[in-house]
Amino acid sequence: MGRKFSLAIAGKAAVGAVLLSLASAVPGHAQQFAEAKMSKAVQVEMDYLLHLPKDYDSSAQAYPLVVYLHGGGAADLDGVKRNFLPSQIAKGGDYPFIMLAPRNPRTKGFFPQESVQTLVEHICETYRVDRDRVYLIGYSRGAFASFQIVQNYPDAYAALVAVSGGGIPQYLDRVRPDMPVWVFHGTRDNTIKLGESVAMVQRLRELGGNREIRFTVYEDANHTDTERMAFSEPQLFEWLLDKRRGEPDTPVAKSVETIARAAVVQ
Repeated sequence: MGRKFSLAIAGKAAVGAVLLSLASAVPGHAQQFAEAKMSKAVQVEMDYLLHLPKDYDSSAQAYPLVVYLHGGGAADLDGVKRNFLPSQIAKGGDYPFIMLAPRNPRTKGFFPQESVQTLVEHICETYRVDRDRVYLIGYSRGAFASFQIVQNYPDAYAALVAVSGGGIPQYLDRVRPDMPVWVFHGTRDNTIKLGESVAMVQRLRELGGNREIRFTVYEDANHTDTERMAFSEPQLFEWLLDKRRGEPDTPVAKSVETIARAAVVQ
C-alpha cells in the first residue's frame, strides 16, 4: 500500500534574545552579539510503501519491521516499487515482517535522516512492531543513508544491511558496538566503487565490539546485479530476523567474508 505521511513536530514556542556585550582583547574594540533560541513546528511529509504480513489482521503478535531505503531517485512510489525488494512484494511475495519503504523526496541528495526516523517512529506507534527487531536495509544511495542513520540513531535498529553503498568511515564509532552488519558489493560496480564498502568494513573491524560483520563480494557483478543477488541471498532474511537489539550474536566480534560469482544467482 502506498501512503503519504505528514506530521508536525512541535517544540515549546519560545523565542528569546539577549544582547551580550563582549570586550575584545584589544582595548577600545567591543562587539555585540544576540543570543537567541528558535522553536517552531516543522512539517514532516514522506510518501511510503507499507507491506503487512498476510496474517497480520488475524494475529495479535508483534512483528519485525524492515525499513528499506531505495537507491537513486524516485519521482513517485512506482519508482520505489521498481527496486528489487518492493518489486518482489508487488509480484505477490510474502514476508514474515512489516516492510516500510519511504520515498526519498530529494532528487540527488540522501534521505533526510530526521524525516525517515520520524516516519519509523510513527509506524512503530501505529502498528504492532517488535521494537527489538527493527532492521535497516539500504541499497546504493539508500545504503549511504542507512550508515548515516545508524550513526545518528544507534539505539533504534537491531541490524544493518548495506548493498552497494559506502559512507564516512571516521563516523562509524557512533554505531552501536553490538550491531550486526552485512555489507554487499560487486567487483564491477562502476556506479559506486567496491572500495567504498571496503573502507567501511575495514573501519568496523578496527573498532571491534560485540558485533558480527559480514562482507559479501560478488565477482563480475555490476551495480544492479549486486542488488538482485544480495536480496536473493538464501540466508539474508533468516540471518536478519534472528537479530535482536541489545543482544550481541557472539561475546566477541567476528567477521565473515565471502566471494561469490555473479553466475550463481540467475
